[in-house]
Amino acid sequence: MNSLGFKNFRKFTDLKPIEFKGITFLVGRNNAGKSTFVKAVILVIEYLKHRYIDEFPIANLSKADLNLSNFGKIKTLGQNEDSVVFEFAIDIYDICLKISGNDYLRTANVIELKITDTQNGYEFEAKPELMDYYIRYDSSIYNKHHRKSTEEGIANIKLEIAKIEQEIKDIDNKKDLRAIAEKNNMLGGLNGALKYLENRLNELEDNEEENFTISYMIEENHSIKATFNEVISIAEDNYGNHRSSVSNDNETDNDIEQECNRKLDYENLYVHINRLVESYNKLFTSIANTNYKYLDSFSVKQNSVLLIKDKSNALMLAIDDFMSKRIQNGQIPYEFIQNWMNILEVGQDFKVETIRGEAYVVEIVDNTGTINLADKGMGSIQIMLLLFRLASAIHDATKNKLKTILFI
Repeated sequence: MNSLGFKNFRKFTDLKPIEFKGITFLVGRNNAGKSTFVKAVILVIEYLKHRYIDEFPIANLSKADLNLSNFGKIKTLGQNEDSVVFEFAIDIYDICLKISGNDYLRTANVIELKITDTQNGYEFEAKPELMDYYIRYDSSIYNKHHRKSTEEGIANIKLEIAKIEQEIKDIDNKKDLRAIAEKNNMLGGLNGALKYLENRLNELEDNEEENFTISYMIEENHSIKATFNEVISIAEDNYGNHRSSVSNDNETDNDIEQECNRKLDYENLYVHINRLVESYNKLFTSIANTNYKYLDSFSVKQNSVLLIKDKSNALMLAIDDFMSKRIQNGQIPYEFIQNWMNILEVGQDFKVETIRGEAYVVEIVDNTGTINLADKGMGSIQIMLLLFRLASAIHDATKNKLKTILFI
């Protein structure tokens, strides 16, 4: 997920999309809405993976202790608007999701879902309550994206050409023909690339590729992916029917015109259908491979021996989970802990010793020797707790080939 914004969600009447990448820090005072943003991300992920396109699950978020049990808990209080809108991006896809429902129900109704491929110009729109589903192609979206990237490429090449031309002027020994020849060869390649991109830009300006909109009514609800596939299957069936259809004497001019427009839409769809399906399959694969893990804050105990039976000890639970995965020195999760121990000045390495299968002892290795983690102080204990949990999450994500979003 690249960005997320929402309207009428919790305390926010209109939060413009916030972009986030590798590591994102949300900073704010108490009750500023940091947890609200996390809840929105989790809600959206849960919905995208849900088995029904028309149903927005809420109650199962209680597993993450996020205190959301019904639709009334997520919408902004005191507003006339009874719907909640999420606007977010995943890779090249802009997604708008509108939901509404009964305040006391554990799920909400999906009013509208629109998924736009911002590179290729495709749209998949669902209005489950009306049982209406659409697939579209909008050449203006395609042209806008590719025009922007082409213009950026042209600008970069022109800068590089200017740089090399200046380097040629700055060559002290004008008799250094070899160096000048090399620079001129580079200029020749860059000018060729520049000409190609300028021609490409002109083609985009003249591109008037036919748009299309195909709509269907589907009564049964499935997952987003299954619904999309059903729409595509119906479109493929109907394409053959429209190609073979003939007009009859009872049709009016308006009927004939509408049928001709439908045929044209299907002809344009047929040109795009393979790319359309490939595009959305990439999105569905990305969704399937996306996971999240919510790492709550815990108070920790300053114990030198961590009893395995003490399930109230967060550090013991984190170490027990880490040890159960048999993560060895030299593996990425293990090295992750070592690297961040050094960066945060906790130590250089660590050792975990199991005592008769009943307890763990954690020791920290630094320049002065070895010391029990409990003797390093509460700050170091909290850091090691977080590092053990993150290392376990990295192991799980790598093993299961998942793109995991971690909330800390």
